[in-house]
Amino acid sequence: MNKMLKLPLFLGVCGTVCAGLLAGVYALTNPIVQKAKVEKANAAYISMYSEFGVVGTDVTTEEVDNIAGCSLRAIIVNANVKGIAYTCQASGYGGTISFQIAFANGKYLAYTDLGNSETNGYGKVVIAGMTDTIAGVDASTSLEDYAAYSTLISGRSITGKALKSTIELCRTDYLAWYEANK
Repeated sequence: MNKMLKLPLFLGVCGTVCAGLLAGVYALTNPIVQKAKVEKANAAYISMYSEFGVVGTDVTTEEVDNIAGCSLRAIIVNANVKGIAYTCQASGYGGTISFQIAFANGKYLAYTDLGNSETNGYGKVVIAGMTDTIAGVDASTSLEDYAAYSTLISGRSITGKALKSTIELCRTDYLAWYEANK
C-alpha cells in the first residue's frame, strides 16, 4: 500500500480512537465534577445562613428564577423562607467570577467566592474583601452608595464594576421580593 494512503488512514484511526477515549473520560468524570460543584454551593448556603442555626439537613434549595445570568434560589429552613441567595457569574478582568450573594431580613448577608481566575493583584483583593465589607449592611443601600464598598472597589477595576453591577441586579430583585413578603 502506498505511504500517501497509509499515513492519512493511520492518523484518521488514531484521531478517532483518541476522540472516543476523551469522550469516555468526560462521560465518566463530568457527573463527579458537577456533584462537587453542587456540594460546594450547598456548603456555602449553610455557611451563609449559619446565624439562623442552619445545618445541612435543614436546608433545601429550589431554583425559583433566573435573572441576568444569576440563578435565584430560595433558602428554606424548616419550611420557612429565611432569605434568598443568588448564584452568579460575572466577567472580571481575569475571566469569569463565580459567586453567591445572600440576603436575609432586609440585609446583605454574605458573599461567597465559588471560583475565579482573577489576577493576584487588585481583583483578588476585591473578591477577598467582599464578605467583610457587605455583611449586615442594609440591602436598601446600593453598593455604590455604601462607603466601605466604594473604598474597596474605588471604581477603578473591571472586576469591581462587574461585581457591583451583578450584585446590584440581585439586590434590586431581593428588595422587591422582601417588600412583597414582609
